[in-house]
Amino acid sequence: RSASVWPARSGVLQEFAAEGHGDCVTYGGVANPPWYGGRDVIGFTAETVLTRSDFGMDALLGPIGDAVTVTFSGEFLQDS
Repeated sequence: RSASVWPARSGVLQEFAAEGHGDCVTYGGVANPPWYGGRDVIGFTAETVLTRSDFGMDALLGPIGDAVTVTFSGEFLQDS
């Protein structure tokens, strides 16, 4: 379920709520480093929180915890 989407040079590109968690995709911006021969690079980071007990993993919830934060960072390089 999307809460808001807007174009941006950098910052939060899209925020959405899933199962009461605040998940987001952050747009890192566009760069044009000389070592890529004039091609643009676009970066992003996505983050969400999964709850182990939602997947039936309820052992050691006290010592280990229930919430697991998953973070993914990536970038796209413009085709030549």
